Amino acid sequence: MSNNKLSEITPRERVLTALRHEQPDRVPVDFLTIPEIWQRLFDAIQPNVSAVGQSDYFDPAWEAVLRHFEVDCQVLSSDQFARFAPARSKMCKMKSRSVFAC
Repeated sequence: MSNNKLSEITPRERVLTALRHEQPDRVPVDFLTIPEIWQRLFDAIQPNVSAVGQSDYFDPAWEAVLRHFEVDCQVLSSDQFARFAPARSKMCKMKSRSVFAC
């Protein structure tokens, strides 16, 4: 790989390269913390949220923080984007696994 190609590697390519046990341009970075720390980081660095754009799958403010720190791996979790329905106490069985009804 040339140095030019290394500088253009995407986070996805970086992670896949590492998973193939090959040498990426740098070690892939992961980051996960509690909502209070996300907010403190956002307030401290004040990243450009408008550059991220809107999404139904992630909070643009959190994505801006991840981009600021050049984080390669991301976890999509319900506390980032879900609009929770009222809780139901009903349980259902699905192929021998118990799950909450939606």
